[in-house]
Amino acid sequence: MLLQAAHEARTRGLDTVLVAGWTSAGGSEDEALGGARADALLALVQNDRMAWTKLAADRGSLADILAYLDYLHRERGFECEVAAISPAPSSASERSLTAFQQLYNLRFGGAIAEDGVCGEETLGAVFDVMRFEWDRWLEKYGSSQAEVEALDWVALDASSIERSEPLAVTETEGGADIVLIDSSAFGGRGADAALVYGSRVARTDRFDIVAEPGGWQTGRYTLITDVAPGEEMLPEIYTLRASDGSWAQSRMLPDEAVADVLLELRFDDVPCDRSFRLDVEIAGESTYNIFSDVPYGGLHAYAPGPQRQGESR
Repeated sequence: MLLQAAHEARTRGLDTVLVAGWTSAGGSEDEALGGARADALLALVQNDRMAWTKLAADRGSLADILAYLDYLHRERGFECEVAAISPAPSSASERSLTAFQQLYNLRFGGAIAEDGVCGEETLGAVFDVMRFEWDRWLEKYGSSQAEVEALDWVALDASSIERSEPLAVTETEGGADIVLIDSSAFGGRGADAALVYGSRVARTDRFDIVAEPGGWQTGRYTLITDVAPGEEMLPEIYTLRASDGSWAQSRMLPDEAVADVLLELRFDDVPCDRSFRLDVEIAGESTYNIFSDVPYGGLHAYAPGPQRQGESR
């Protein structure tokens, strides 16, 4: 979400990303959680391990950490299964935390205690894994930390904002809202949650967060052709191949194309940590190379600069 917001800001020529933290509408949460949520996300963006760990220790809960471990297990294949997500320590949570601690020491070269306790040492390890994921997303998007930091990231506490305000979030649960804005809109003043969400003249445009089931591990590459649906043509076989030969996938035009305004060839489950070449074989006779040694990030729709012969998305 954060990196998609950064891309959207650059695309629209906006210079500021506001990260606003909210608490639940029912008043069941401490109002201080809103600001803490925004500050924690900003600490992640800015790679501030100490600030994030302190916020997690002071304002977070065991349930938050277990929810993240559950995601790592279910979505990313990490061996830290979570039986139940609860703020109360238990033998089950101890097993999950111990498995994560062991994995962190083995896979990330850590040296933390493997005791099943969620102390600051383990919170720091959680942050390291989150940043590992962050770096993989940057790689997938063909972006860099410097490009992210070129934007002005501002944390806002929106806990006191009523849901009845003109631009307030509609969700009843607590969380974070991302607002992209040109800093000149504040007229030289600092960003203010009441001004952002209480304005009766501001106009907003929501941008979509694109679902990426493969996460930072795999993605899709879409080749948009110049062939219209129904147009007669000789068959063409396009092969997307990892430069090291470890992966390859072929699609035939027009038989395996998806009809849009023009025919599209979609390559699925493309590994994001490799470089690729794309070749086309026409009518079983001639083969041509379209590009070579392009990292997945250079193919991604979020990569800066012009796209090459299609886009990954």
